[in-house]
Amino acid sequence: MLIVISILIVHARLLIIYAHCLLSHLILIVHARLLIICAHCLLFSLILIVHALLLIIYTHCSL
Repeated sequence: MLIVISILIVHARLLIIYAHCLLSHLILIVHARLLIICAHCLLFSLILIVHALLLIIYTHCSL
């Protein structure tokens, strides 16, 4: 009986560790995806800013 209980306890602990690993993996995956989305948004913003600056320079030169 004691052996069964100890096996169950070990099994439960392994499950908890496994769940923590899965959770951390999920958090890392979500974090990575958010970073990719942010990077895309930042890149798009930079392109828009550069485009706007080029338009301003172009309009100044043509005046």
